[in-house]
Amino acid sequence: MIRTVSARNRMSVSSSPHSHAHHMSKRYNSKQAMLIPSQLNTLLQTDKFVKYHYSSLGCDLVKLKSYPRFKHLIVGGGGGIVKELVFDLTSFIRKELTDSKNDSSQQLKDFLTSNGSILNSEDAMTFSDHHLALRNWLYIIFGYLSQAYREDEVEKVLDKIIDMYLAARNKRLFVRSASIPDAKDSAVLELIKNYYETVSINYDKLYNIDESRRYIMFHETQDMKVYLPPLPKVHNRELLVKALMHKEYYRMLLIPKHSFAKKLTELGYDLDPREYSVLKYELSFLDGLGDLFLAHESSKLIYDLCKEGTKYVSNNTYHMLRTILATNTLLSKLTVTYNLHHGLDDAVVADRLANDYLLCLHTGRLHPDMDADETRVYEEEFLGDYFESYMAALVLEQPEVAERFIAEIYSSILQVITKVLPPDVSYRIWTTGILGRNLHHK
Repeated sequence: MIRTVSARNRMSVSSSPHSHAHHMSKRYNSKQAMLIPSQLNTLLQTDKFVKYHYSSLGCDLVKLKSYPRFKHLIVGGGGGIVKELVFDLTSFIRKELTDSKNDSSQQLKDFLTSNGSILNSEDAMTFSDHHLALRNWLYIIFGYLSQAYREDEVEKVLDKIIDMYLAARNKRLFVRSASIPDAKDSAVLELIKNYYETVSINYDKLYNIDESRRYIMFHETQDMKVYLPPLPKVHNRELLVKALMHKEYYRMLLIPKHSFAKKLTELGYDLDPREYSVLKYELSFLDGLGDLFLAHESSKLIYDLCKEGTKYVSNNTYHMLRTILATNTLLSKLTVTYNLHHGLDDAVVADRLANDYLLCLHTGRLHPDMDADETRVYEEEFLGDYFESYMAALVLEQPEVAERFIAEIYSSILQVITKVLPPDVSYRIWTTGILGRNLHHK
């Protein structure tokens, strides 16, 4: 039997020990029943894609929104460490909601099965029997929240999940032995701040590109070009410079002939990259945030296409499309088209890029000890990081601009690739035909 609960009654539900929420929690343990928004209940019953899509949307959202929160909990920590915490959070959710019976697990389960603590808008609620694992329910509800609720409501729910996670981990993950910068760290941070303020930026290469040349092409797309929108400007100079600095720049700044390295030498410091973790951390935050943002936006776009009944998007192609939109093969093309790897006018860095990191792109020669495929994969991954970092900078400064920009790019790409290949072809043909390489084993 399905019963609808009004918003007014729902408020009393969450506050009374004899409430429907209390009984619902017990009922969940025995019959897998949940008190959920009637609109979501209808979607789960009538839309065969919504469970999968909302779960994907929700998981991406949890990762994306938690990433910047963890940055402030780590003194001197970088993107790699923050990303580890993001994925540890998802591991925590999976473990605690699967078979754990400790206090933190029970707290999390009680939170997810108490409608008043999560959903406090005017939605009508209904008891509905859906056999959903709790970890799937958590992501489904976040996917639903992102579509139907205000952003601040979504973030309040996420904050509660993160608080439970931190309490369960006893915050030990966030204590670093090098939490107080020493004299060298302070000097490095002062010098990099000066670099942000003084390095020349190639504004023309970034923002004054001929419209007719701003496009990308895919393997076997019958010469069909994907025309791209103008690159939105990042106005904050420091944020822009960081967006144009690959995380490996910390090594390039330590090349003896670089002015940054010369200043360190004058201060009496050696140039061993292993001793400059603070610089590495400084430059490694943006690409991780951009990676998670792009994954989330691709899920949103593909879900919207499914919801609209677009004929070329089906359950079988969802994962293919999402993989294609996130792969470094595509992101590297976007980086090169927008000249992000040439965004800074730094002769020492440019020389190292041309003769080391991006050797094949600049000279056509393979990297030492790499074959053609290994060289391509290496350079695509390196180049892809630039686009992720730039998108992260846009997200931090102009989130709505970032969403419109990537939606326009992704929509244009989908329009072209789906004209070339039908939706019912194999995964191998999709990936090799569009990207020029097989991603099946990735």
